[in-house]
Amino acid sequence: VFQKLISVISTAVFTRVMTTGDYGLISIYNSWTDILLMIASLSLNVGCFNVGMTRYDTRRESWVSTLQILSLISASVVTVIFLATFNIWGDWVGLSFLICCVMAVTFYFNPAVNLWTAKQRYTSSYRKLVIMTLAFSVCTLLLSLVMVLNSDHKGEAKIIASAAVTVIFGAVLLICNLRAVEEDKLFDASFGKFAFKYNLQMMPAFISTSFMSQIDRIMIDRMISRDAAAIYSVAYNVAFMISIVSGAINATYNPWLMQKVKSKKFDRVNEIGIAISVALLFVIEGFIFLAPEVVKILAPVEYHEAIYIIPAVAGSTFFTLIYGMYSPVPQYKLHVASLASINVLAGIVNVTLNYIAIAKWGYIAAGYT
Repeated sequence: VFQKLISVISTAVFTRVMTTGDYGLISIYNSWTDILLMIASLSLNVGCFNVGMTRYDTRRESWVSTLQILSLISASVVTVIFLATFNIWGDWVGLSFLICCVMAVTFYFNPAVNLWTAKQRYTSSYRKLVIMTLAFSVCTLLLSLVMVLNSDHKGEAKIIASAAVTVIFGAVLLICNLRAVEEDKLFDASFGKFAFKYNLQMMPAFISTSFMSQIDRIMIDRMISRDAAAIYSVAYNVAFMISIVSGAINATYNPWLMQKVKSKKFDRVNEIGIAISVALLFVIEGFIFLAPEVVKILAPVEYHEAIYIIPAVAGSTFFTLIYGMYSPVPQYKLHVASLASINVLAGIVNVTLNYIAIAKWGYIAAGYT
């Protein structure tokens, strides 16, 4: 929640010092980064992470360091392919080679931040997590603001500033992930094999999930304009404030539920699940009522049409929470095919509906699909 509050401030600032075209560039860059990072990092901070932390509870440091090294290997392979084939797909994604190189560098350091964060959440080490999160967010905001205000290419400046902070923090946390191992293996081949096989099976689900949250902006950029993608991005970011709350809940609830599954002690699971769901539903409804005022505070007048997207996107976060509260059970029991098939189906439906609805009703329809 702290992190998202800083992100809200960032949105309010940068929508006023940038053109919609520059802000649209950042939106498209972030969308492609989220999708490609899923592949480059094998999404090792989700999926298998909590499963391994629960199953190998006496060797957690070795588990995390193994995932860290595996992510570096995967990033190297994907980066080589990614940059070597730029001439084939570069024009289609709408990003320069320099910006794609910046993106590739983050493939090495983003996983370190994500793995360290996932470990702190699992072990409920929230003091360290909050300090790091605030430092990361504040540094990103300040460096980005300095570079944007002193550059004629404001979109590129914001991207490079954010990437620089990610590299610095990622390098430190990468060392922390590896140095935590004292008397155990830095890389356990059996852990690596389990994680690779598990997340490879889940990769269609990860990619589909990322597509559902990012493909809207990419399709709007291609089918309508970059300015429209910028307006949609602001609306989505505003509505996604709710998902930070639900995401924080899931990040705490899921490890707890997974340990309940392991011990087969399900007391209070139903009671707590219902309480969380109902509470979030009221928060979502209140947020939707305030959406017009929130958009007017966060962005100038050219973005105000975004208010019509927010109710649908904010409402959808409730169902994302429900999905997240059940998914730890099949994850722990290694029933990953069922999760993957659900996500792939949802992704296909989303892209299909986007293609039809955006062409017929414009970019606002993407919020409802």
